[in-house]
Amino acid sequence: MRLSLLFAAMLAVPLAACAGMQAAPAPSNVDAAAIIADAANVPPPSTYADATTMDESAAIAWETAVTVTAELAAAAVRANLVPTDRLDDLATRSRQARMAVRSVRAAYDAGNSDSYRAAVAQTRAAIDGVRAIIRGEVR
Repeated sequence: MRLSLLFAAMLAVPLAACAGMQAAPAPSNVDAAAIIADAANVPPPSTYADATTMDESAAIAWETAVTVTAELAAAAVRANLVPTDRLDDLATRSRQARMAVRSVRAAYDAGNSDSYRAAVAQTRAAIDGVRAIIRGEVR
């Protein structure tokens, strides 16, 4: 029985991403599955995340790449290598990259959550960040 609940919960959390892309966060079957998993004392996502380092390595690599790129862009601006008419575009791209880093961090946090309800909330935060970039809301 516990294995069945674990399997249902493992399926439910990734499905939060699909549900989140279609509608605003609201109580759903994903929330219900998370509540059931937590109530049944199914081991939280962090239990499984502790057995891997790939997700952490990917998040660190992404954050490092964005940080280095931002530092190089700032150096290029100080050296007058960026045309004045491109500064606004560069600033927009920088804000989008920082939003992407926050989204990666939220996704990482979801996988390391201490409960399935927290994982669903953090997954939605990651999705909302990506949606904001896609919609052009990050300027």
